[in-house]
Amino acid sequence: MNMRFSALVIAVFVSACASQTPEQLVNDAAGALGGQDRILAIETLTIEGEGVAGSLGQNLGAAGAIHANSILGFKQEIDVAQQRMSQQYSSERQFTFVLPPFSGPVHSVIDGDIAYNVGADGTARPGGNAAAQQIEMLRHPITIIRAALEEGATISPIREDGDADVVDVTTVKGHEITLTIDRDTQLPQSVSNMIFNGLLGDVAVVTSFLDYEDLDGVMLPTRIKTVVDEKYQFLQREIEVATNTLDADLSHLAAPESVTAAETSGGGGGFPGGGQLPPIVVTELAPGIHHFGGREASGGFQYNMVLVEFEDHTELIEPSSHALTLQAIEKAREILPDKPVTKMIVTHSHSDHAAGARTAVAEGLGLVVHESAAEYFDDIIRRPFASNPDYLAMNPVVEPQPTVGVGDHLRVEDATQTMDIYHFPGNAHADHMLYVHFPEHGIAVDADMYNMDPGPSRPAPDIWPTSMKTGVIPNFNLVWIDAFYNEIDQRELNVDWHVPIHGVVVRRERLEAYRALWTEDGLMRLEDVEE
Repeated sequence: MNMRFSALVIAVFVSACASQTPEQLVNDAAGALGGQDRILAIETLTIEGEGVAGSLGQNLGAAGAIHANSILGFKQEIDVAQQRMSQQYSSERQFTFVLPPFSGPVHSVIDGDIAYNVGADGTARPGGNAAAQQIEMLRHPITIIRAALEEGATISPIREDGDADVVDVTTVKGHEITLTIDRDTQLPQSVSNMIFNGLLGDVAVVTSFLDYEDLDGVMLPTRIKTVVDEKYQFLQREIEVATNTLDADLSHLAAPESVTAAETSGGGGGFPGGGQLPPIVVTELAPGIHHFGGREASGGFQYNMVLVEFEDHTELIEPSSHALTLQAIEKAREILPDKPVTKMIVTHSHSDHAAGARTAVAEGLGLVVHESAAEYFDDIIRRPFASNPDYLAMNPVVEPQPTVGVGDHLRVEDATQTMDIYHFPGNAHADHMLYVHFPEHGIAVDADMYNMDPGPSRPAPDIWPTSMKTGVIPNFNLVWIDAFYNEIDQRELNVDWHVPIHGVVVRRERLEAYRALWTEDGLMRLEDVEE
């Protein structure tokens, strides 16, 4: 009898769940937050706190740990009724880098379909992606439920995901957001949407709402965490909310006339920093070692590659971007038409060093990476790029070359060339960092250990200039450069010339001379520099 009664209860429960409409699910969520009338009566919401943001594309591990920044003075103001939002914060880098640790302040605002930024001097200027900021506004339980309740919004049939119910909401503006609701508490658990990432392809951005607390009869999360990509869960941002405020006066978010009257213009294309892709300047540093330089982005920052010639083939170092990679492969085939380009050596997975990896694969090259990053790159080259097909998606390769994973050391040699690829263990910038050494010529090719920039419109020289007061700016991080010296000294490598991915080729003694002028706080004693 008891078993029959239990079966009947279960059957009734299952029937009730199956008969629940998507609209009822959203109404129940509104009730759990404080009631539909209370939620719809909210005019504004202000969120203040601190947190941490990940530096996607600047990972310590290719598929693992991600470098992070502290978020300071975070303040998000949302005028729900007027569809306005402001976000303000500064950040402090929590990892070793060549730039100053503090950045900001950031102050971005959206007023309906108008996006603008506010400078440190209080001046508002047009800028930003209005559609992306409209979706950002929906990354909160109050705003997503309000959007789902709005007349004209559509809600998909309910599907189950473990202990949660999931629906897809299409807002009146046409934004598609997936809403996940906890089945026990009926509180919104997360929202997600698909975006395109140039390195990862089509990825989900998931924002979770955690640690709800009651404020004047409204349940609000006190921790909001956003991650990118369901597989790797790269941290985008996590905010610990110190204060939630309802219905403050946010009339100051209205776009000023100077912004509404202005016309915005789009940015540049496939070259880092924007602008037209400059021609490659080819310099033969030593027999069979061709430096592909002269390609400066805005501010004179260079993106170099190196073509290595063997008896029957060539190999390239560093696929910084699609445009640069394709240009370099074409140049290699032009200057050495009888020697096919077979491999692309990738020093590390950061976005400004690996964004052309898929392009290289589309052109028939195999990737050479550190063994800890091999699985990650194998995944990257097989990912769908459906929403924004890239070069590989439009030129698919049925059987890509196997990715070569380098352990501590890999030697590639024949009768004409000897090339050693080394892992740089314990590297604080990327734990899977590789560098390349040519023992017969005393040349080392490395990425990001120092950046020596020649400045705009200056050709890449083979000798570092003698004056530091001619616009030439070396970006040193003392930890990196000292660690790199220790690395090559421990291996007893002969290095007479440094060939950086960013910047100009320089003799080791010249580099060491400039290193000696830098103080521990990262400032150069210019008075010690000879004219």
